[in-house]
Parts: sequence; structure tokens; C-alpha cells
Amino acid sequence: VVNNNYGVWNKEAFEKAKAEKKIIVLYFYANWCPTCREQEPVNREVLGSLDPTRVVALRVSILDSETTKEGEALARELGVRYQHTYIFFDNNGGEVYRYTGPLSAEQIRVQVEKAK
Repeated sequence: VVNNNYGVWNKEAFEKAKAEKKIIVLYFYANWCPTCREQEPVNREVLGSLDPTRVVALRVSILDSETTKEGEALARELGVRYQHTYIFFDNNGGEVYRYTGPLSAEQIRVQVEKAK
């Protein structure tokens, strides 16, 4: 079951998820990146199927034609320098896992469960 739980990052959605004490998964993405493009179907399937009352997953464009000033500022603030980087936050907003590179569906699920 895929729902609307994996969307394009915007500051309002991010702040709302933090205020609602949800687990947050950020995926930093570049539209020209082959690794990112290969990862998208996995992200849509896994992240899109997570319980939206507990988890919000957002794709942040960086280093590409879709990058916004806000997205760029977020990447800078979080120290993200490369696309295909994941950051998982627990429901108190603390970073619990960061990884640059592809993750399997199972690896993503494990990190979301650990973020509780």
C-alpha cells in the first residue's frame, strides 16, 4: 500500500513533522544522479508505505536544477555535501542515522524502526 508519505521537501512540511513529533527521513537527491534515480523506486515503495501518523519522508533536491534556496540552506545546516544521502531523525528531532549511498528496502525499514 503506497500512500502520500514520501514527498518533495518544503520547509513547512518539515517544520510540521517536527512539531508533530514524527520520525523524519530526508533523502537528498539530484535529478542528474544515476544512483538517485535508481533509488527512487525503492524510496517510493518503502517510504511511501510507512504509517503517516508516525513517519514523514521528504526528498530534498540539491546540486541540481530543482534546488531551492531553502533546500540548499538545509543541506548546509545539516552538513550534507553529496546527493543520495539519507538522514533519519527520531521523533524528538535528533539525528539517529546518516548514510550516503543506496539503501535496500530492508535497510530503510530497519533504520525507521530504530528511530522510534
